[in-house]
Amino acid sequence: MSKFIADKDYNMIWNECSSRIRKLCKIKLGDSPEAAEDVCSDIYLAFAEAVKSGREITYPKAWLYKVANNLIIKKYEELRIQKERMVTFDENNTELMSLVIIPDMTDCIITDKDIQRFADEIMFSLSEEEEKLLRFFYDENMSLREIAGIFGKTESAVKQQHYRLCKRIKKAVNERIENF
Repeated sequence: MSKFIADKDYNMIWNECSSRIRKLCKIKLGDSPEAAEDVCSDIYLAFAEAVKSGREITYPKAWLYKVANNLIIKKYEELRIQKERMVTFDENNTELMSLVIIPDMTDCIITDKDIQRFADEIMFSLSEEEEKLLRFFYDENMSLREIAGIFGKTESAVKQQHYRLCKRIKKAVNERIENF
């Protein structure tokens, strides 16, 4: 086969491989069928772009599986980062959203203003490094590895610091709610 793929060969190759690639994506990303479909679409688009740009692809089936593998790994990383994000903040980094755990308090009404005040108090109590850690992770969507590089620490140390910080914030929020 020539190194350059003609349009008709491109369609034939994709038709031969697409069902197996789709199956691979569904197996690897079984928890998220939408993610598997996204990866399949991205593989197809990458293949189409490579063919249209005249890229040399000596072994197109192998190339497709390599792209599939790389995109699956990338999707795993995206899904992992999404799972790590237990707390969401607004653009001012002050409003705690999914962190608040309210016990059965049928006789007590906590308003958004109260929650905002709690969040402000908690954010004010953080050190500059802790505030930067939260800002980098939640606002800038940086990975713990990237943050570790900025702070000059190991990824493990930053991950532990993030975990402890989230745990401390949860505890502070719950204490404020209980004492309300």
